[in-house]
Amino acid sequence: MYSYTIQQSDIHLPTFFIYSFSFHRF
Repeated sequence: MYSYTIQQSDIHLPTFFIYSFSFHRF
């Protein structure tokens, strides 16, 4: 999944981090 995010776009990288953080917060 991480590799896919990086391949998608650089802007997706931070988005993924934020999403992961939000999910972890739950």
